[in-house]
Amino acid sequence: YIISRKNAPDIESVQLPGDGMPESYAPPIEWTLQVVAKIYKLKPIELKQRGRDAYIVEARQVAMYVLAMTNKYSFTYIGQAIGGRSPATATHAFARIGNRVTTDPDLKNKVVEIQSLIGGK
Repeated sequence: YIISRKNAPDIESVQLPGDGMPESYAPPIEWTLQVVAKIYKLKPIELKQRGRDAYIVEARQVAMYVLAMTNKYSFTYIGQAIGGRSPATATHAFARIGNRVTTDPDLKNKVVEIQSLIGGK
């Protein structure tokens, strides 16, 4: 479930769902990028750049997937916020990661960890 967080705290001090925070708020995009970057051992700026290294592409697509799963951001907004990409790119990322989490347990574990750290479901 999504929790409210206007000014994102450090990852170590994240409140999880049920800690008295509203469920109707999506985590800020920059906070999500910080969490994804930390899990993938990258810098948040790398997720916005044009690099096509497979590891960075996966991290970027996971960020788009997690943000889309909140149902609070449009694909247009997600794409623009993550390096000025098109809505089609964000839609593709959502579909690709959505399919892969059903067959790749390592990827699924990363997505679940990211969602728990940002307060996602």
